[in-house]
Amino acid sequence: MPRQRQRIVYCDCFDCVDRPEQPSLTPAQLDAATAVARQEPPPKALLLYASGLLLESDGATTLDACTLPHCNLLVREGNLGLLAVRRAAGSDAPHPALEELSQLLGCAHQGAPMADGPAGADGGGGGDAAGALPSIAARFKGMQAAFASTSAPACALADRLGMAVVPRLCLRPGGGGGDGGGVGGGAAEGASGRDLLLLHLDLTDLVAAAARWDAGCEALEWLDALVKGLLALPEIRERTFLVLMLSPGGQRMPSAAATPGGGVASGSGGLLQPGGAQLDPAAGIVTPRNATQVGRGAATGAAAAAAAGGGAPAGLSVLDADDLGLVTRPVQSFEFAGLERVAVDAHAPVLVSRRLPGVVRRDRAERLGYKDALASGGQGCILLERLLPEVAYKIGRAPKYGA
Repeated sequence: MPRQRQRIVYCDCFDCVDRPEQPSLTPAQLDAATAVARQEPPPKALLLYASGLLLESDGATTLDACTLPHCNLLVREGNLGLLAVRRAAGSDAPHPALEELSQLLGCAHQGAPMADGPAGADGGGGGDAAGALPSIAARFKGMQAAFASTSAPACALADRLGMAVVPRLCLRPGGGGGDGGGVGGGAAEGASGRDLLLLHLDLTDLVAAAARWDAGCEALEWLDALVKGLLALPEIRERTFLVLMLSPGGQRMPSAAATPGGGVASGSGGLLQPGGAQLDPAAGIVTPRNATQVGRGAATGAAAAAAAGGGAPAGLSVLDADDLGLVTRPVQSFEFAGLERVAVDAHAPVLVSRRLPGVVRRDRAERLGYKDALASGGQGCILLERLLPEVAYKIGRAPKYGA
């Protein structure tokens, strides 16, 4: 006799509130989620990329000013990490959001962001230059990719890369999707469905700098409602590789968001610590006297065991000295692209959260933010341009990359 499935009883905790049987969202909030769900089957990978939403004021960010329970749920059910953006020290890109998007799509080294937005805003301005950029399908085993953005230059760049550009996502109040406005993101007739759908939001093109803080908070809350609507759809929740990326758009994030006690004596002072920083080995290596690394109880037990044995454990007595010299931090992997050394912006990395049950490993991060990414995130930091090959590998459109 087959076993009966356990009945789920919802309580008033955050996890159960975030998973109602019928989502209680307004039609306007469900428009973007409905546009994604119109694809039959749903996309194998869905990337939500928002640029310019993370702002800093008096040591706090817009993430600290907003309550985002569903984005935090996405973090708890997946993992959290950072993406390093290529940017030379002291250089200011004219369009940082477009520069970051070109790095994400893997075409920054070919001069793709130099195209003007108005010339290719209709999606057809890049016809002559289309041959200069390898298409996404050619790079990733025929991967079908769709793209939607609030930025006309971003749509022109995606069109040059052979991505199907969705003109709009039916984000009007009332949800009127009967005119087929959001059907453009669906799979072509006879195809097996979109492999990748990238939704791109650039706040710098929509709002003036003076009103960007309030607009950033509203955009984060809208994004939280979008994540709630997506996770309420069983097809998306169970089978779609969901990636959420939040970029500061080149704005410096407060270094106070980093976890304290890292043992860095000197370095860049940013969220990322590249190679060359001087580290204190007493703070970076677990010793019986280092309660900050293993916890006070574990350190007390180790010290008691050492005292019972008549001294410190073998090989660790030298680490308890007070006059240890500083050691140099090795060069990090996000500072290399192949064998080429690259310069990254240590003050403005991109936050990224990945989720797919049974495929993506979970970590100990609980909240969407830089502090959790550095203290509890399990993905560390990679170059922004390495994310798309990872996504392609997850959906079977690329061989395993790296060593």
